[in-house]
Amino acid sequence: MSNKLKLRQLHVKLGLVSINTVPLDFKRNFHNIMHSIRECIAEGCSIRVGSELEVSGYGCADHFAEYDTIYHSWDVVRDILKSGISEKIVCELGCPVLHRAALYNGRVILHKSKVIAIRVKTIAADGDNYNETRCFSMWKGKR
Repeated sequence: MSNKLKLRQLHVKLGLVSINTVPLDFKRNFHNIMHSIRECIAEGCSIRVGSELEVSGYGCADHFAEYDTIYHSWDVVRDILKSGISEKIVCELGCPVLHRAALYNGRVILHKSKVIAIRVKTIAADGDNYNETRCFSMWKGKR
């Protein structure tokens, strides 16, 4: 019996997306995200990776401390799931994530109309023009 491994080539086309988001304009951000997902599907991508905090918009500042910002962000995630568009592609979205009273700058991964994973930042962008720990906690637990 041979110990040789049989390798199978897997081709994955990745769509890296940076859309023009507007802080707190959830409706516009939703439409821009959906448009970018459709473009990725049309280009034959298997995975669509969006920009940081694309659902809420990056520059929400103190509005990240308001629960409405988190709720409306997750309304957008829900609407993307309900649309069925993630049946055809894995979608990674930048979205604020609230967990045990701590707010995280997160990534929500969708596939087959389900949330299959949530990943949050472990290292903050602080210094110079950035003060991420002002709004977000950094994950200290196990992966």
